[in-house]
Amino acid sequence: MHTVSSPKPKGRTTPRCAPPGLLEATVTHRELQYRALFKTHPIPSWVYDIETLRFLAVNDAAVERYGYSREEFLAMTIEDIRPPEDVPALLESASAASDARPDQGVWRHLRKNGELVLVDIHVTATRCEGRAAKLVTAIDITRQRQAEENIRESESRLRALVSSMEDVAFEFDLEGTYIAIWGTSENLLSHPRAELIGHKISDFHNEEVARHFLQAIRRVSISRKTETLSYAMNVQQGHRDLQARISPIVQANGTCDRVCILVRDITEQKKLEAQFLRAQRVESIGTLASGVAHDLNNILSPILMGSAILQHRDLSAADQRIISTIATCANRGTDIVRQVLTFARGAEGDRISLRAASLINDVAKIADGTFSKNILVRTRLSEPLWPIVGDSTQLHQVLVNLCVNARDAMPAGGILTLEAENFTVDEHYASMMPGAKAGPHVCFEVTDSGTGIPPQHLEKIFDPFFTTKELGHGTGLGLSSVLGIVKSHGGFMSVYSEVGRGTAFRVYLPASITESDMVNENADAEFPRARGELLLLVDDEKAILEIAQTLLEGHGYRVLVADDAAEALAIFAKRAEEVQLVITDLSIPVMDGIALIRTLKKMKADVRVIASTGRGAQEQHSRELDELAVHSCLTKPYNKNRLLKALHEALRPACKQQS
Repeated sequence: MHTVSSPKPKGRTTPRCAPPGLLEATVTHRELQYRALFKTHPIPSWVYDIETLRFLAVNDAAVERYGYSREEFLAMTIEDIRPPEDVPALLESASAASDARPDQGVWRHLRKNGELVLVDIHVTATRCEGRAAKLVTAIDITRQRQAEENIRESESRLRALVSSMEDVAFEFDLEGTYIAIWGTSENLLSHPRAELIGHKISDFHNEEVARHFLQAIRRVSISRKTETLSYAMNVQQGHRDLQARISPIVQANGTCDRVCILVRDITEQKKLEAQFLRAQRVESIGTLASGVAHDLNNILSPILMGSAILQHRDLSAADQRIISTIATCANRGTDIVRQVLTFARGAEGDRISLRAASLINDVAKIADGTFSKNILVRTRLSEPLWPIVGDSTQLHQVLVNLCVNARDAMPAGGILTLEAENFTVDEHYASMMPGAKAGPHVCFEVTDSGTGIPPQHLEKIFDPFFTTKELGHGTGLGLSSVLGIVKSHGGFMSVYSEVGRGTAFRVYLPASITESDMVNENADAEFPRARGELLLLVDDEKAILEIAQTLLEGHGYRVLVADDAAEALAIFAKRAEEVQLVITDLSIPVMDGIALIRTLKKMKADVRVIASTGRGAQEQHSRELDELAVHSCLTKPYNKNRLLKALHEALRPACKQQS
């Protein structure tokens, strides 16, 4: 008999009861899994007792990271891995913690070696060994926080740098679009910052500027090399000369779709460069003038000496007038050459006693004859003016320069006044004026009725290269040269100016109360005739040799001539015992005059030497000439009296011995 079971309802199962041994085994297996996961977890973790705060368990990562052994950990509380100053905050946090507000966050932990680490802890409530406990995972964020701090410091430094720099930095894409602008100065922006961002260069600048920038941007993005571009542009500060340094911005993947452009204002730099080039041209002109003066002096020397010889010949009155005219013109040429040297190279002439009235009248004539007729030149002189001691050419240069500046300040015409007066500087006045010394002075004043000097420029007008004139109309060296000359004469200057009402420059030069030092260079002094002394004359200009030989022989000297150093040494080697004095130019072929004199002194230590130069720069050789015991250095063209006077003074000891 078969028993048929009734069908089971669908969707229902018969409950089964697991055997007790199997359930316990499953729980034990899972606990072992959790314990293994806890032990091998790479993040430091531990379990601590809520009441005693003692460690109940720690994983391998905690042992490795903190440096304590497992046994040491289990003998400590969580207070022991905190710096002492953090323990009160820990206890407060632990007592206030709950399931809704766990004691987690960023804390400082102390490793066994004393190192502090910053950790982000996460806390979970649990039970361990039948006690209420908490499971903690501690993620070390020390390096992360240090990196973040470094980034913040870098950003702070960058912001400080950007805010302090006068340059402006732009970020562009390869199409020339403004992406970002850094820099506090708005002066170098062509338009307000907000109007530029998101627009292209071509939206604001002409086609040529935009094309140059786009080409440079694309070249830099391809070559990955920085380029520099100079250009001129109208910015909010006005028309400026700018320099752009274009650098690539390379992404981490190696692409370059943006560039950084650092823009700098080089307007003042360009002005200084232009002034420097003008100063170089002035120096080149000075060098050229020195060479030309040397040649002109060589031409004028024989004319002066020849005219002196002919004036003592028995000639008709008409011929004498012609000779006198030749001498006068040659002397005028000499003065002109000396003035050119002084202007171009600063050559210093003789300091002699001068009449202030003559200086004023001479410069007034120059101004009246050369300046525009709409400028009225006036002079005012108080009589009698004290004499001054100085270089007439340099003092003429001072007054002429001030007059030229006055003319430039009166483009529509005006009144130029030159005046001089005696002025006694007392101790009180000297204490108020820089560079002033108490004593008698002559005050020269140059006054114009021109535009005047703005107050902000008054303190700079004597600075080298400072000028308010347009490009090409001034070097900025005039007033600095004037001040240098005045100081070299022991004087000082002052200036007073009002915008729109004119300017007055005053030059104070020390006065020489007595006139006993007045020098008359045109006096025809008489010197005793020579007694046949043998001279060696060395010069590369045959005309000078011929005229000087005739003049000296006519005065009783015997003369040997040489037109270069080699010939001079050959002659001297043969007749060294007879030659009593050598006159040599400092610029001669084969070797210069200094080297020749040094060689002659080795051949005959007591030979007397007079040097001459046509370059007006004997002060450059003063030390060598003194060391070689050279008696004097004549500036060419020298006249008969100067040459004979120098010879007489140099040979005077020998003349006394012979007598």
